[in-house]
Amino acid sequence: MKHAFLITAHSNWEQLKALLKQIDFPDHDIYVHIDAKAKKYPKAELETVTQYSKVRIYSNFKVYWGGYTQTLAQLQLFKEAFNNGPYDYYHMMSGGIFSWSITKNSIYFLKRTRAKNL
Repeated sequence: MKHAFLITAHSNWEQLKALLKQIDFPDHDIYVHIDAKAKKYPKAELETVTQYSKVRIYSNFKVYWGGYTQTLAQLQLFKEAFNNGPYDYYHMMSGGIFSWSITKNSIYFLKRTRAKNL
């Protein structure tokens, strides 16, 4: 099963790198939108921090929390993933969180419940 992770981020690069490492699996691709207001971010490090997943980084919008630009950034990530897919699952995430739920057990759960409404 193929998974696309769509992540919006604006800071906390070490935390983002940790998140990317956590969701790094062979059938995962990662799409990251970095807020265009972020002046310096470690693009090369973010693109190469994973062992299995391909990380694609975009920075097209100045994102304002709760504003339409947040939706634009998310739509761009979905469009990019859709054009590079197909994927079985699309996961929208914030780079400001650390997900404890993306583990081998959760991937196994999704495989078992495929095509069911949850």
